[in-house]
Amino acid sequence: MTTAASSPETTRDGMINNNQSENKDLVEIEFHNDYVKPVKVYFEDPTTHGEVSTLILRIATGQKETIHSHPGHTFIVYDMGNIQRDTFVVTENYGRKQFFHIRNYESVEVEFHNELKENEDDDKSSMEIYWIGKENEEVFKGKTEYFNGRVRLETQTGHKFVAYNKDRSYRMEFFVTAPSGQSQLFEFQSNRILLTFKYQALLPDKRVAHLFWVETIEGDKEKVHRHPVGSVTDGNAVELHSDSNHQFQAFHADENGNLERLLGTYTVTADRGGKQHFIIRDDNEEL
Repeated sequence: MTTAASSPETTRDGMINNNQSENKDLVEIEFHNDYVKPVKVYFEDPTTHGEVSTLILRIATGQKETIHSHPGHTFIVYDMGNIQRDTFVVTENYGRKQFFHIRNYESVEVEFHNELKENEDDDKSSMEIYWIGKENEEVFKGKTEYFNGRVRLETQTGHKFVAYNKDRSYRMEFFVTAPSGQSQLFEFQSNRILLTFKYQALLPDKRVAHLFWVETIEGDKEKVHRHPVGSVTDGNAVELHSDSNHQFQAFHADENGNLERLLGTYTVTADRGGKQHFIIRDDNEEL
């Protein structure tokens, strides 16, 4: 890829135009830099099939910049170390406005979406969200009102959140499984399946089971991703919400955290709104 520096006023082929009399016919693009470092934005010249990119913007942390462009144009974002961080494509029509948010690539953006309707259950319609700390302390992070309420947070892979209704009679747990730089959506739904995994250790030297949600990649039955959802100590249980046909696996791990033994595979068969209990045993038996 060849790069060339250019200002927004001089970029070729009318890609950007700061002439106010002509901008009304283009797409207004607003870049927001939410990354913890400054970034550079390049325009990918479509006439060169991606071989030539033109530097058009440098955006400081927490700042925003506006340009005007055309539908279908592509912009590549790099950090100051020239590591590619994101790609944006203009999808709005002429005369419209589009926002591009440059995320914090050293964290995971999670969004909590409340799908509980106000008339469904007043006690459950408003949910308070807490982050679970290292000592299991609950730190308040936000609140979603009824139907379509949203809360966005920056967090880390492996972090855990819990949400409660007003009188704390209803509780939901959420585990961040997305890698850094990605986003993850959590939805509050009243008709999901409540799962309980209880661990009964039989081996004296193994007292912790590590639980994963197993995601099969569409179109490739042999390729799966295991997302950690929690660890269960002997005699205790973990609760989480899921959907029918979802699969989970439990493993032992060595002292370095490497998985070494599959304890069992568990498939959700309950109907929506129901409950299902699993027993994790060292002998691979399941209830």
